[in-house]
Amino acid sequence: MGLRALLQGSIDIDLHEAGSMEELRLAANKRKIDVIFGEFNYPGAFTKDSISAIKEAFPDVKILLMAKATHHDAVVELLKLGVDGYISTECEEDEIISAIYLLTKGERFFCKEVINVMFQKSVHPEVKEESSGCILSSREQEIVSLIAIGNTNKDIAKTLNLSVHTIHTHRRNITKKLRVNSISGIVMYAINTGLIAHPKSAL
Repeated sequence: MGLRALLQGSIDIDLHEAGSMEELRLAANKRKIDVIFGEFNYPGAFTKDSISAIKEAFPDVKILLMAKATHHDAVVELLKLGVDGYISTECEEDEIISAIYLLTKGERFFCKEVINVMFQKSVHPEVKEESSGCILSSREQEIVSLIAIGNTNKDIAKTLNLSVHTIHTHRRNITKKLRVNSISGIVMYAINTGLIAHPKSAL
């Protein structure tokens, strides 16, 4: 099944295609864009330069990449460029749908294949050394573990029987304590401290 057919048949979205930055700008002038979805490092696909250009031109738009999750450093480098979602070419169709849906809701998404790759290295450049000794409360550690396995604020609120506002406040405090500003930093903190198990053990 083609990507357009998959998305249009699964979630309610207004889907448009753009083959260049100029076409993307023209589309943005006509309608609000929530998510930009593209392949990476294939002929005619996104490059590091084009990702940087998109983030500069459309800072509020979420970027979802589909690429081969080759190794940890490559994944981290793309996340540092501002990519909000990363799915492997090996991901299942339902993960692609979930990624698009969550990004339109302001969340982030990393498929299982990408998380597996991120386990290949124990130190994340974004997590400052001081953060390894910071003290998170038991509730904050619980929330970190839930964030790291892909739960949204709404999911976590339902699981812990708390309000979404309370989860948002906890999340803000967590990022401040860990000195990180992205989901990838939280994920790697959870990995480094053993708050979450390797994804393969949970499947």
